[in-house]
Amino acid sequence: MSKRLTIAVAAALVCAGSALGQGTTPSTAPKQAENQKETQPTKLLPGDKAPTLSVEKWFKGEPVTGFEKGRVYVVEFWATWCGPCIAVFPHLSELQKEYKSKGVTVIGVNIWERPLNDQTFDKVKAFVDKQGDKMSYAVAFDGMARNMTRTYMEAAGRGGIPSAFIVDKESKIAWIGHPAEMDEPLKQVVAGTWDASKARSAAEVEMAVQEVISKNRTDPEAMLTAFDELESRMPAAKPQIDAFRWRIYSMTGQADKALAMARPLIEKAIADKNAAALNDYSWTMVDPDGPFPKDKIDTDLAFRAATKAVEFTNEKDGAIIDTLARVYFVKGNIDKAIEWQTKAVAVAPPGMKEQLEEVLDEYKAAKTKG
Repeated sequence: MSKRLTIAVAAALVCAGSALGQGTTPSTAPKQAENQKETQPTKLLPGDKAPTLSVEKWFKGEPVTGFEKGRVYVVEFWATWCGPCIAVFPHLSELQKEYKSKGVTVIGVNIWERPLNDQTFDKVKAFVDKQGDKMSYAVAFDGMARNMTRTYMEAAGRGGIPSAFIVDKESKIAWIGHPAEMDEPLKQVVAGTWDASKARSAAEVEMAVQEVISKNRTDPEAMLTAFDELESRMPAAKPQIDAFRWRIYSMTGQADKALAMARPLIEKAIADKNAAALNDYSWTMVDPDGPFPKDKIDTDLAFRAATKAVEFTNEKDGAIIDTLARVYFVKGNIDKAIEWQTKAVAVAPPGMKEQLEEVLDEYKAAKTKG
């Protein structure tokens, strides 16, 4: 997002592979070595046995050789060139710290590096070492064989990163999605209350939506038509389809259609306590470099989404508080903008704090100018 880092990703982009905000599969990805292929499901969905954990090397942390029954694992995929991936490092570290005593192991698997050759490991290791405490969990390298890419990402139809897989206590896939949306599923998986069958149905819908996106990446109108056809065949896909419609309308200058689509989506996100989605809806509307003309911004709607996002994150997420401050600024309440931006700076992790301080200076300068 403009002028700041954030782990919050649009609900419309939770489906990995979207060209709107996630890293996508490099077109020059190396082929899988024939002698290293293993049997795998045609599609990997929640409820399926987790594929073998097979990485080339480990960058940091205790190497994990396999999934131990009774433990929960998060397997997350990332690359050094992927901005949204880097933005979630601190959040993954927080989850590892929070759940370590409850038998949870977080593993970050590096994939899709460009170029991928004999020097790639050393280059990525230098990058990982530089992250320090921002990556306080086990980190591995998929490597030339691309075993993890194939058995996880490709099998699950994931065309974008960051992507995360939760492996439950029975060594089965429990959930697949964007790590920014992982908190509640992980909490339930650890507690033993997660509904894997419901998650499987949701994943099947997500795969169908992803297929439409993959086939129509460069043609928004064709994508909208394809979504209409998919909805007629699979009514259960409507919520995810509407989230993408909102994004397409926003990015193609159809503000009125986008806002009409956003209102029910925001109410659903509030009902689901989906802070990441609420933050994205609000920020998209008030982003100074975003798609909405000033005369088309619904500041009341943006305010409702932003305040709920802050509430659901207990005022602990700097990026989300930053959005609320921007809404106040757009509404003309500079004092409130300064108040909330100050809070955002106070709770922001290193790396984000400096960017949020620049925005705070912007608001203070605006107040001085009257």
